[in-house]
Amino acid sequence: NNSVVELCLETLKTHDPFFKDLQQDALMLDSTPPCRCEVWTTDQLRKVTDLPALPHAIIFDVAHNPDAVLNFLQRVKKMYPDKRLAGLVGMSADKDTSSVGSIIASTIHSLHVVPVQHMRLMKCQDLYESLSKAAQGTQCTVKAYGEGCAAGPEEIAGCK
Repeated sequence: NNSVVELCLETLKTHDPFFKDLQQDALMLDSTPPCRCEVWTTDQLRKVTDLPALPHAIIFDVAHNPDAVLNFLQRVKKMYPDKRLAGLVGMSADKDTSSVGSIIASTIHSLHVVPVQHMRLMKCQDLYESLSKAAQGTQCTVKAYGEGCAAGPEEIAGCK
């Protein structure tokens, strides 16, 4: 979206004298909205938790379609090329979880599904089953936690 805005601004600057001195950096086009490849480093995480073992980073993103997920994961692999990646996934009920799940499972080492109650979100069990199916034949493992999220023949601790 920023690239479209930048092209529009360049066109305005070129064709309308009113905009010729417009400074694009004043519009903060480089700023990223929350949860768009938002990285929390270990140092930032230490400020909000006292857990003894912390990941290298947590990256928040709201990618919800195949193209967005693919772009996000390519970006993360460039940022952390030698790191094993784990993902915590939640999706709206109307999203294409099989396509998105296949893309995620081809990159991520482990996926974690936790139940979150919201009217727009897919039920934990349905998401777990969809992601597990998408991960078949890959190195990705899918785990589910919490009430209402059975993990297949062997329930994971805390599942009911």
